[in-house]
Amino acid sequence: MKIIVSIVLCFFSVTAFAEETSLNKKNKYACEVKKNMWLNPFPYLQYEGAHGSLVDFHGDGTLEFYDNGRKYWENKSGTDNLIYSKKKTVIDSKIETVSTVWLRKVAVADINADGKDDLFLLGHGWDAPPFSGEKTKLLLSHEDGYKSVDPKLGVGFWHSGSVGDLNNDGLPDLLAVKGGKGINSFALQNKSGEFEQKKLQTGYSSKEKRLISGEIFDADGDGNLDLIVSTATSKIIIFWGDGNGSFPNKSTVRIPKPFIHVVDINFGDLDGNKKKEVLLLATQGHHPSDKDFYKGFGFMSLGVIGRKLSKPLLLASNKKVRWFPWIYVCDLDNNGKDDVFSFVVERTLKGKKTGEPAFKYSQ
Repeated sequence: MKIIVSIVLCFFSVTAFAEETSLNKKNKYACEVKKNMWLNPFPYLQYEGAHGSLVDFHGDGTLEFYDNGRKYWENKSGTDNLIYSKKKTVIDSKIETVSTVWLRKVAVADINADGKDDLFLLGHGWDAPPFSGEKTKLLLSHEDGYKSVDPKLGVGFWHSGSVGDLNNDGLPDLLAVKGGKGINSFALQNKSGEFEQKKLQTGYSSKEKRLISGEIFDADGDGNLDLIVSTATSKIIIFWGDGNGSFPNKSTVRIPKPFIHVVDINFGDLDGNKKKEVLLLATQGHHPSDKDFYKGFGFMSLGVIGRKLSKPLLLASNKKVRWFPWIYVCDLDNNGKDDVFSFVVERTLKGKKTGEPAFKYSQ
C-alpha cells in the first residue's frame, strides 16, 4: 500500500536540475523545511535513521517524506512504500510499490533528467547472519507516476550511496558502497538509461573494503565531481574525478580517536570564508567493532586545499547519547555562515528521548 499525506510549503518553489547531486538536494529540501517550520514539521523526520528522505514527487513544490522498511523488524521479507506528509492521507496508485527488506539510504535526484525527483534506494537486507543483502533499486518518474527500475548493481549489503553526473554528459550517475557483501562501485548512465558498473578501487585489505558512507561532490573545486567514502577503520578516502568518469588519483586521511565510523558526509562553509569544508559525522568506537557503532557522536571538519587534506578537526562531540544518522547543512539565518542540524530527536544511551534535537552547530 502506498500512502501520501501532503503539505505545501509557502514561498518554496522547486526547479529540478539534472546537474544537481543528491547531496545538494538533501540539503536544499531540509533547509526549506527547517526555515519554514522550526525543529520538526514532519513528525516522520525523527525516523529518518537508516531510511527515509524528503522528496518532491510531482515537481509541484509539495514535499513528501518517503520511507520504506521502518517496521523491518516485524517483516523480514520486506515492506512497501510509505509516503508521508502532514495534512491529509490519500492513496497514490501511480507510484509503483517497491519492497525492501532493510532500507539504509534514499538518495534523491533527477536521475532520468525529466525535471522530476527520482529515488535511488539502497538497502542491506536483514542485518543478521548470513547477511545476504539485497538489490539496489531506482524509483523513476514515468509519465504521470513512478516506476521501479533495477540499475543492475547486484546484491549487496548496501550501506550508502549518492547521485551525481560524474562524466559531465548531463546524465546523473550512481555511487553505491557496501558494508559487507557486494562490490563498492560507481555506475555511469548512458543515453538509454542503463548503468555501466565500475569497481571502486579502494586498494585496501578486504577488512577495509567495508565502507560505511559515500557521497558525490566537488571537493577540490575544479568543476568535476569527486567521490568521498569512509571505511570501517576510521579512514576517509577522496577519489578525485577527472570529469570523464574516471578517478585516477585518491587521497586518504584518518579521523581522530576515539571515533571510528563516519556515518554521514556533507560539506559547508562554517566560518563564512567562501570556502567549503568537508563535514563528517562519526560514531564513538575504541576499536572497529559493531558494539560501539551506535554510541555517541563526533562532528568534525576536514579542510581541502587543492588535493591536500588537513587533519580532521573535532568541532563537537557527546559520548553520552545515541548516534544519529544524518546532518544537513545550509545558512539558516542568512549571515553568510552555514549551520548544521539534524531532525532526529536526541536520545540517551538507554534510548530515552530528551526533548532536544539530536544536533545543531553554528559558528
